[in-house]
Amino acid sequence: MALERASSRPCQPAAAHRGEAIAKGVLAADASPSPATFNDAWTETITVLEANLDDLSPQVLAYAMERLLAEGALDVFSIPVQMKKSRNGALLTVLTKLEDANRLTKVIFAETTTLGIRRREEQRHTLARRWETVETTWGPVRIKIANMNGAVSNYAPEFEDCRALAEAHHIPLRTVMQEAIQQYVRGGRKP
Repeated sequence: MALERASSRPCQPAAAHRGEAIAKGVLAADASPSPATFNDAWTETITVLEANLDDLSPQVLAYAMERLLAEGALDVFSIPVQMKKSRNGALLTVLTKLEDANRLTKVIFAETTTLGIRRREEQRHTLARRWETVETTWGPVRIKIANMNGAVSNYAPEFEDCRALAEAHHIPLRTVMQEAIQQYVRGGRKP
């Protein structure tokens, strides 16, 4: 999977500099304009796998989703859907690297009751991310920080760090998460 820098310019409509980029040979032959480009954004081609499931227990679906993540899926989610004959079902969606798509397709077939999987390639834009660690009353927590146009656009405490501290100290998870955010902001970082 190849990552490309989306732009090194400030946020502006792609059409405004598309001609200039083509003249400089910056855009690939199959590139298409996007509504906007951002500093610190990366573009990659991923595979999207989807399957409709109408006869799978929620426990088995949860296990299948965990297994897909453990096998290297970038993301996995399900959405409740109304199937034919008014049956309740789920739409399973798996985002994966191109090179992992065939292997994860086999996992979906092995772990679910689906008889077919849809597959397509899509472009995904992601912001640059970094980690910082803050000290809370109960121990260290990593903060995931996203940047857009050179500024912090989003930040969040790492769930598993907060969960481990909450369980170890028998305190509410939200309490740990709130203190981690407060420590991040108090450290002079911009919200």
